[in-house]
Amino acid sequence: MVKKHTISMDSKVGKVFNSYPKAIKSQFLMSLNMKNTIKKLSKQLKNVGPKLAEKLVEAGIDTPEKLRELGAKQAFNKMYALGDSYGDYNSAYLYALEGAIRDCDWLDIPNELKEEYKQYARNLQLSRKSPK
Repeated sequence: MVKKHTISMDSKVGKVFNSYPKAIKSQFLMSLNMKNTIKKLSKQLKNVGPKLAEKLVEAGIDTPEKLRELGAKQAFNKMYALGDSYGDYNSAYLYALEGAIRDCDWLDIPNELKEEYKQYARNLQLSRKSPK
């Protein structure tokens, strides 16, 4: 269960918070909401820790239902359009997403599907490196 953060507007913190411009307050509250969503998602989905949950939320995938609707490949494409932070396309992310969709450990995903995901990630990597 994710705790809701509340700020009493009568407290010192509340008065300081109210002194900030509306845009800053809005951005702060959105950030707080995003953190709560990330925490909740990482608890709801197997194989999904805070970092992967953050990538999901940043890609607009903020519920298990949205992930299931998209499937592992489409979710992966939305999350890693330009590769991961190293510029790679790592099939381990696909395994984690598939495991989250199936509600199983990624080790339990059929080997044929793992091979398919490995090839998919390899093809993305090659297409990224090929000159245009």
